[in-house]
Order: sequence, then structure tokens, then C-alpha cells
Amino acid sequence: ALKVEIKWGDDIGSNEERLLGELVKEQFKTDLVVITEYPNSIRAFYTKKKNEKESLGYDFIFRGEEIISGAERENNYEKLIANMKEKGMEENDKSLSFYLESFKYSVPRHGGIGMGFVRLFNS
Repeated sequence: ALKVEIKWGDDIGSNEERLLGELVKEQFKTDLVVITEYPNSIRAFYTKKKNEKESLGYDFIFRGEEIISGAERENNYEKLIANMKEKGMEENDKSLSFYLESFKYSVPRHGGIGMGFVRLFNS
């Protein structure tokens, strides 16, 4: 039997993803699993929070490998700044000024993903 202990707030790595893929295949006869509501503490500052603990982030795990990571993005300027501060980032970080500037004037709800094409095609 496959066994790994993951506590709330822990991030999962490639070994845990591989084990999860094996478990899901064995128990549910599928190659795909979607992990949602990651802890805010392990997601990027621009990930929208569902509540104080959980984010609106997700990962698609296919055959034991993360192929897509994404999230609804925070679109409120004040919340973005607060999230940056929580992560120990500087509000006046010049490398992010281009990104933050538009949020001062209103940005619609939106999301984003990162897709690992090599991982997808190798799976």
C-alpha cells in the first residue's frame, strides 16, 4: 500500500505527485487528478484567496506529474499589496511596478495557468 503523510500547509513535490498518481490510478482507474484549494501560504502573492486558509489555486496531476498549475488571480490592488507584505515582499519593488500599476485603476476577475508541455507530451 502506498503511504505518505502530508500535513495542511505542506507543499507537495514530485515524489508525492507520483505516489498520488499511482493511488488515483489504482483506486479510481483514472490518470488525472485535480488538486484544489491549496493553502494560501504556499501560493504566489497574486493568487486570490478563497478564505483565510485556502486559495483559489489548483494543479492538474496527470500520470503522477503536474502538467498544469493555475489560479484565479487577485484583482484588488489593496489585497495584492497586503498579500505581498504577508510574503515579505516590498510594496515598492520596481520589478513589479509594471504589474501592479494597472490594478490601481481596476482589473476584471481573471485567472492564469502554467502548462508544462514537455511534461504533458512525455506523460
